Amino acid sequence: MRSNSARLPEVSLSRHGDPAAAGVVCASLPLAPLREAWQADGRLAAGLPSWLCADEMGLLAQFPVQKRQLEWLAGRLAAKQALNHYRNWLDAAEPHPVDMAIRRQPDGRPFVDERTYLSISHSRCQAVAAVANCPVGIDVESFDALQAGSLADLLAEQEVAAVATGQGCDRSQARTLIWCLKEALFKACGQRAFVPFARAIQILGWPQGQAPHWRTDSHAAGTAWAEEAAPACGHWRVETAWTETSAQVLVYRQEWPGADPIKRAEE
Repeated sequence: MRSNSARLPEVSLSRHGDPAAAGVVCASLPLAPLREAWQADGRLAAGLPSWLCADEMGLLAQFPVQKRQLEWLAGRLAAKQALNHYRNWLDAAEPHPVDMAIRRQPDGRPFVDERTYLSISHSRCQAVAAVANCPVGIDVESFDALQAGSLADLLAEQEVAAVATGQGCDRSQARTLIWCLKEALFKACGQRAFVPFARAIQILGWPQGQAPHWRTDSHAAGTAWAEEAAPACGHWRVETAWTETSAQVLVYRQEWPGADPIKRAEE
């Protein structure tokens, strides 16, 4: 995907398996170069109609604050890049970015078409997107963005302690990993509201180099929510990526039992 007029920063991509089977194409875009290009001159803004359809341009214009505008834009551009590579891989064709309209479902999740699953996330420094032909979720967050007190209702101390021990990391990093995992699972499962879903999913442990272990907790969120969250407990692959300042978690559906989990990958 190329557009000289838009002067976009380079987007890094990673591929996981074969999309025709159960694979995912991911893209990430740092916000700093995008912010610099946006503020330097008007050529980036002038080139956006070659990347975004009319509805997407309308959504971009609705953000009153430039920070939120750039975060949304970075997520959309990362998603367009991942979609381009995914469809090129499947169909041996390179669709134009503006033709790959990303719509918003009533629950807020991004939607492309019935055959394609898409997940988008951003932190203060980075936007990421994941595309697959199976349920997929991705989340990225900075280690310093999550305050322990404000999340005590969603991230139990026993969860944080178990993940910190298993991963050999500090509590701030463990808290971020758990948050990203629950967010990614929530996006992939398509549940109605994040707070009761996060309460219902209880992380039991996450040994380094292995898949995390979790269960649904009916006492934390009520029996109905635990039953609704129960599908999140089976047959998922989980991948993590780290930088010095942030972590991201990717989950995607793995329908066959007994398959090997993808091991932890570090940047």
